[in-house]
Amino acid sequence: MIEPRLKKLLLAAASFLFFSYFAGWQFALVLIGSLLFHEYGHVWMMKRYGMRVEGITLYPFGAVARTLDYWPSEKACAIIALMGPVWGCALALITLATSFLLHMPLLAAWAGAMGMLNAFNLLPIHPLDGGRVATSLAHSFSEKLSLGWRVLSLIACAFAIPLNPFVFMFLGYMGYGEFMYELQKRRRVPERQRIIQAIAKAIKCAPEEDAVIVQISELHASLGAEESERFRSSITRVAQDARDAISTTQDAALALQLDKDQRLDPFSPLFIYLKSEKAIPKMRALEALIILLAYIVLFVTLVAITVVGWSAPGARDAFYDFTH
Repeated sequence: MIEPRLKKLLLAAASFLFFSYFAGWQFALVLIGSLLFHEYGHVWMMKRYGMRVEGITLYPFGAVARTLDYWPSEKACAIIALMGPVWGCALALITLATSFLLHMPLLAAWAGAMGMLNAFNLLPIHPLDGGRVATSLAHSFSEKLSLGWRVLSLIACAFAIPLNPFVFMFLGYMGYGEFMYELQKRRRVPERQRIIQAIAKAIKCAPEEDAVIVQISELHASLGAEESERFRSSITRVAQDARDAISTTQDAALALQLDKDQRLDPFSPLFIYLKSEKAIPKMRALEALIILLAYIVLFVTLVAITVVGWSAPGARDAFYDFTH
C-alpha cells in the first residue's frame, strides 16, 4: 500500500515527465505552476465554505483539488467549480498584460495557453469544472436532468476520443465512475430511509438523519464505559442492513481512518453514511441565472485571452522555440 504523500509525489513526477515529453521541461514547469494556481482557486473557495481540504493531486492529464466533506449546496458546488477557472483567468490576464508592457511575445503565448486550458476546462462535460457547473444547474431543476447530462457527457467523450484519445478516455473513465456513484446513491435512498426509521424507533426520536445523529450522540455521551459499549452494539444490530453499505463506500473507509487516527466519535462511520445520502439544497432560479451568466462571461473572456495571446506578434514563434 503506497502512502498518500508518496503517491502524490509519484503522480507529480509522472505528470512532469509526461508534460516534458510533449513540450519540454521548461513548459512543463509553467504548465504545472498554472495548474496548481488554478486548483488553489478551488481550495480557497472550499475553505471559504468551511470545507476540509485533503490537498491537490497532479495527474498526467491535469490536477484535482480534493475535499473531505460533501458539497454544502448545489450553489456552493457550482461556485467552487467556477473559482478554479476564475483564478486561471486572472493569471492569464496578468501574464497577457505583462507581455504587452514588456514586449515579450513568449508571455503572450503562455497567456494564450493558459486561456485555452482554462476554457477547455469550462466545457460542460463532466467531470470538468464546466461539467460540474452544468450538473449543479441541472440538478437544481431535476435529478433526472442531472443524470441525463452526465450521460450526454459520457457520449460526448466517446465521440471526442479521435481528437485526443488520452484526454477524453481519461475524462470518460472519471465521468463514468462519478455517474455510477450517483446512480447507486439514488438506489440506496429507500435502504437508507429504512435504516433511519429503524434506529429512530429504537431510540425514540424523529425519523430524520439529523435527529438520529443528535439523539445517538447525546445518549452515548450520558452513558458509562460498559453501558456505552452495549449501546453501540445495540445500534449496530439495529442498523445491520447498513453495515454492508457502509463498509463498501469510500466515505466509510475515510470515516474509519479518521476514527482510528483522530479518535472521533465511534459512530462516525454510521453518521457519515447517513449524511452522505442526504440531498443537498438546490439553487433558486435567480442564483442559477447569475451562475449561468458568470459561466458564460468567464468562458468568453478565456476564449478572448486565447485568441489575443496566440495572435500577438511573434508569440507562436517564441512558443515553438521555447518548447523545442
